[in-house]
Amino acid sequence: MSRSSLSLLHMVTGHVDEALRLMDGLPSEQPIFAYSKALALTAAGRKPEAVALLEPIEPAAGFDAGLHYALLVKFALSGRLDRFPEALVPPFVRLAEIDACTATVFAMCYATAGATEAALDWLEKAVPRGFFNYPYLRNHDRLMTSLHGHPRFERLMREIQLRWEAFRA
Repeated sequence: MSRSSLSLLHMVTGHVDEALRLMDGLPSEQPIFAYSKALALTAAGRKPEAVALLEPIEPAAGFDAGLHYALLVKFALSGRLDRFPEALVPPFVRLAEIDACTATVFAMCYATAGATEAALDWLEKAVPRGFFNYPYLRNHDRLMTSLHGHPRFERLMREIQLRWEAFRA
């Protein structure tokens, strides 16, 4: 397993310090690595470092999933909902329409930028597509904390918890 993949595994299981240790030395000038490290820094409570890491990343012609993930997180952490359309190009949105993890990243970014309804809409799309990592959302995710307590979020969390428990059984 690559260091990058292993660091992601550590991050979603709440071992953020280990994730960051594994990310040391990965080329942060590559948007996919900058994106991953920015999520880990944010999870570690180091949002200013995450914003600084993503600052140099700018839109480019064509579609590169890593670039668009990095841009979306950059705009979300900076509170720039107005710039989301620069990241949400049609191929990226199509990916989120079919991929549970990408839909969840969209939800996280919208929640971080203060767009509660859009965040919940994307999380509602992620669940039937297979997202059910209950421990991560309930205990480790820092990007959707603004949704905690919202009736739609709590309803989704009950559904995610049931799917998680069925998976673990």
